[in-house]
Amino acid sequence: MKKTVTVCLAAKANGYKLKPFIVFKGGKRDVKGMNEDRQLSGKCVIRTSANGWMNESLTEEWIQYVVVRL
Repeated sequence: MKKTVTVCLAAKANGYKLKPFIVFKGGKRDVKGMNEDRQLSGKCVIRTSANGWMNESLTEEWIQYVVVRL
């Protein structure tokens, strides 16, 4: 069975690593539990899209929740 996932990794020029932004294929209910998981909470940002790819709205969320919140 094939699964689609996209991970956006980024770092600042000084070497500081930003939180991974992970996009799974599926609905928002599918990753609700992962977002509430204490081991993952604060370490990464998890979202979903219909095909598991980044899109314009997810790029805006990446900027808002990862880049701006350092």
